[in-house]
Amino acid sequence: MSDQQLSFLREAALLSWYYQCPEARAARETTEAERKGRMKRFRAELAKIFGDKCEINISINGGCIEAAIDDLRLVAYEFTVPLTKEPRTMVSLLGRCSSCGVETLSEPFVDLAGLGKSLEKFEPIREHFCHSRVLMVK
Repeated sequence: MSDQQLSFLREAALLSWYYQCPEARAARETTEAERKGRMKRFRAELAKIFGDKCEINISINGGCIEAAIDDLRLVAYEFTVPLTKEPRTMVSLLGRCSSCGVETLSEPFVDLAGLGKSLEKFEPIREHFCHSRVLMVK
């Protein structure tokens, strides 16, 4: 479930389902705990970059965790550390690819200077597949 209010009918139906199916309830509780952990890690990374005094609005958009700070949209870039198998969260700027115009992530950054670099010249993350760049290579 998201942070948005559910309609009474939706909430009643979901609660009935969770009551009848303990496996569904357990899966929901696991998913909710994972979501809270992801949001906590993202908020901690944002606090390292921007400090604790900054107003941060965090939301979930289709499974992606986003934050709005001033006029910036930031995204949690998550991965698992291979050796320790621990989840790690980094921060990326959400912007548009200058070649194809698709909304995408910047390379992750860890400080204000990294954010400044992304703002000055937005470079999409390496994993971005840019159709325009493929056409220019041919």
